[in-house]
Amino acid sequence: MDKSKKERKEYIFLQTETKQEKRKIKRKMEVVISTSKLNSYGSRVITEGVDCEQYKKNPIVLWMHARPYGMSKNEPLPIGKMTNIRIEGDRLLGNIEFDEKDEFAQKIKNKYDAGILNMVSAGLEVVEMTDREEMLLPGQTRMTISKSKLMEVSCVDIGANDDSLRLMKNDVIINAVDDIIPKLKEKKDNKIKEKNKMKEVLKVLNLQEDASEEMVVNAIKKLQEDNNAMQETMAKEKTERIEAMVENAVKEGKLSKEKKETFVQIGKTSGEKVLKSSLEALRKVEVPSINNMLNEQKKENEIEMSKQTWDRMDKEGTLIELKRKDRQTYDKLFKVKFDKQ
Repeated sequence: MDKSKKERKEYIFLQTETKQEKRKIKRKMEVVISTSKLNSYGSRVITEGVDCEQYKKNPIVLWMHARPYGMSKNEPLPIGKMTNIRIEGDRLLGNIEFDEKDEFAQKIKNKYDAGILNMVSAGLEVVEMTDREEMLLPGQTRMTISKSKLMEVSCVDIGANDDSLRLMKNDVIINAVDDIIPKLKEKKDNKIKEKNKMKEVLKVLNLQEDASEEMVVNAIKKLQEDNNAMQETMAKEKTERIEAMVENAVKEGKLSKEKKETFVQIGKTSGEKVLKSSLEALRKVEVPSINNMLNEQKKENEIEMSKQTWDRMDKEGTLIELKRKDRQTYDKLFKVKFDKQ
């Protein structure tokens, strides 16, 4: 064989090998098998807790978690295998390699190639569960699967979440989630609610969520001190307003200074509105004029003098003469002496 023919044959062989390799790569489909997000069961699977070692020895891919038991000729056999199984961040990833020689598997592959199907689902055997608060997410109603064993991966039409989930126990698919993942106890729900309430409290106290108990206590004490100071200021301002109202009533002549403290206490106990109404109901106190006072004093002096005059004249024996000569004066003295005692 000449050199040119040999080189051409080698080229054709390499070209064919490259095409086969491309077809092989094309047959593989990268998928997200599972994540730690909340699923439609109200539970979640911790990605780093998924044990894939046994599955890697027999990485079968099923259709809708259906396992062939040999009871019927129409049972679907595994439609492919999973390769390059690994964990990246919170995602459990793998590549599906379909069995293109299987007519049913090829049909499923065509659905994915066309974008009609997009989801897969992990068949997991539960190993360990927990209801610890730090392992729960808002809205979670069932326990968290902290450790599990990957048994199979299925192509599905609709999964339980973005990555789907199907549970297994003792090699049997569990359709009733209550049989395998208990609901969280009420106290756990209450603790979640209390935790959310505590977040609101910390927010009001202007503290971070990781604030220590001592920081919370100090913040509450500071809040109480500020509140007490504010209450004292408000009480002082109220007293000042009440005293000003009473003092104004005194200035207006509605209230005597002797009654000032009594009305101040009325304002403190019954409130400013009651005090205002009480003061408005008072009339201005009439202060006697100086002339009236003098006239009253003069009148009292005259009465006293009249009494003394009667006594003096009675002693001197001149009353009979006064009665005969000035009956009007006599009657006046008589009235003062005997009627006004």
